[in-house]
Amino acid sequence: MNINSAIEKILQKYNEYTDIVIGLAFVRDPFMGDFRELANLHNDAAFVKAFDVFMTVAHDTFRWNNYLEARTTAEQSLRLFYEQQQYPKDKLDVVVSAFVVSFFNQNIDERQYEWEDAHPDTEYPDSPADDIDNLYFARVLSVIPRKAENEAFCESIGVRYHYEQLHMCVWFAGQITNGAGEYSRDEINYSARTTYNRLLNPYSLLWIGVVMGADRAKLQSAAKEMNSKKNNAEKCGVVRKYVPFDTILGLYQKMMAAEE
Repeated sequence: MNINSAIEKILQKYNEYTDIVIGLAFVRDPFMGDFRELANLHNDAAFVKAFDVFMTVAHDTFRWNNYLEARTTAEQSLRLFYEQQQYPKDKLDVVVSAFVVSFFNQNIDERQYEWEDAHPDTEYPDSPADDIDNLYFARVLSVIPRKAENEAFCESIGVRYHYEQLHMCVWFAGQITNGAGEYSRDEINYSARTTYNRLLNPYSLLWIGVVMGADRAKLQSAAKEMNSKKNNAEKCGVVRKYVPFDTILGLYQKMMAAEE
């Protein structure tokens, strides 16, 4: 039996993964790519055994009805699996980071699939020059490198780094659908400018500013001043005063130019 058929046999043991649990490709691809290399699992038999152990640990964690819980339990399962297999601890943070990025991107892909199903034979619209497409901005936020100094700075101003990363990636990606429940909308929103200016969580705005590279003195001033305000709308107004969307747009364009 070759390695692919052995893995498929393992996956068949967990047939829930075909519908109510996260897609098989999400589990298979990171594990067979970077993870295998980082864990130094070059022996096929050892790799298949490790994959089976991982699926056992993760079986009930990757559910999409609660994104924050799913992201948290996914990371916990991966850390537990890594510890059980006694893999090198110096590689753990790298593996977890790569896995979480895959988690974000799976969610973002799902939102794009929803859009494509709702708009057959339609080309995805381009953004105006003074804006960013919500879906593409979600992708950018999902792959911004994890930096210890960003996490430490977020903590210093009361922002939960990982919570807000998940929150914002899911939120921006979800704007290109009609939403659900109390967050349903008649018209799809493609505009990150509109989303940014409507957000009512000041910590989300601060997080975006941190990871996009906004001036930290301004972010500190915003975090301090907003504490004197009574409600989230006023607090968000304070953050946007110090870090308006045009600042975010400029940082985004600078980032894109550097990538090119």
